Amino acid sequence: MEKHYIQITSGRGSVECCRVVTLVMQKIVAQAKVFGFNVEIVEHEYGLQDACMFSVTLSVAGEDITKFIKEWEGSVLWVARKNPFRP
Repeated sequence: MEKHYIQITSGRGSVECCRVVTLVMQKIVAQAKVFGFNVEIVEHEYGLQDACMFSVTLSVAGEDITKFIKEWEGSVLWVARKNPFRP
């Protein structure tokens, strides 16, 4: 069984960036569960608003997870159409 770690961080981004950390984490967890991988939150730092995180580190374990990990490497571009923090 392989085990990899994924860190998602907002860096010094705004509250919207912190919200995206949470949304990306939820997508990764949901996708990993579909493939039957075990996902755990190893470490996290809550943001200044509800449902926001400055960063989160996940451990993902399972067989043949390299392709899954590669899909999530690099930067994420998230286009938001509605912003719950600014009208």
